[in-house]
Amino acid sequence: FSPGGSRAFRVTGYHPRGGNVALCTDVIAGFNAPVDQATVSTTNVTVTKQDGTTVTGSFTPSTNGFEYALPDFAPSSHYTVAIQNVRDLSAEPRTVERKTWTFDTGTQTDNDPPRVVQPVSPSGDSVCRRKPIQVNFTEVIKPSTLTVEGPNASIQLFDLGPKPGVEPGTRVALGGVRMAPSLKGFTVYPQGSLPASHTFKVTLAGTIADACNNPMGAP
Repeated sequence: FSPGGSRAFRVTGYHPRGGNVALCTDVIAGFNAPVDQATVSTTNVTVTKQDGTTVTGSFTPSTNGFEYALPDFAPSSHYTVAIQNVRDLSAEPRTVERKTWTFDTGTQTDNDPPRVVQPVSPSGDSVCRRKPIQVNFTEVIKPSTLTVEGPNASIQLFDLGPKPGVEPGTRVALGGVRMAPSLKGFTVYPQGSLPASHTFKVTLAGTIADACNNPMGAP
């Protein structure tokens, strides 16, 4: 394939960006394929202050990206993020197209939890049996807090049976989570076709957190 082509490995979503950025935020990057986390390092991912000082912290992996937790940023400062030499997990690993961006901090922190932006899709009657679940939030979400496996998964789907349905229902297996480019939402598909004329319930755990690690709490 040619560099920059449709098969190129690249960054598809990133945070923070722009101005008046909260001092507490993590740096988050999403990619268009699963990431080889062994290549995510302080050498390949750099955050540099306007005076040339490099800021370092710790990485948390997600399927198609990572979160970089750093000490609080300095107020009213300019930063540059650069990503290079990160590879994917394909049979013939691809190296990411170099990505750089800048942001400017404000003077404030963020203690407000994220909230779901209504309505959650799908909702209502006569929904397609393979329609994805799509949820948007009021702010950027940490991808590592969006999970679909295990008893404590933060995203769960339940089949309540024939309409109108009876709680608690049977849990339905979900596929992998796909983050929106804005990092303010996600899409996830059921692993198979849903039964016709049934009622379903989506639950989101309060552990879903924003880029400043504020949990959502009770939806």
